[in-house]
Amino acid sequence: MAAFILLCKWVLPCAVSLNRLQLLFMLLPIIIFGALLYVWVLFRMQAFTAKELAILPFVSRFLPRK
Repeated sequence: MAAFILLCKWVLPCAVSLNRLQLLFMLLPIIIFGALLYVWVLFRMQAFTAKELAILPFVSRFLPRK
């Protein structure tokens, strides 16, 4: 996750000359990827209980089979 933040910091200095709509299209994929990375880390660290995982939709597709 630290590498992702450093990558974003390296990419964003060129954003000074962009208008707001261009920034939206530039930041939206970064935000989505960062959110997916965060959720993936939560799954890997087993931060959710089995009861919490049962509530989430489509989680059974991504969990390893026992």
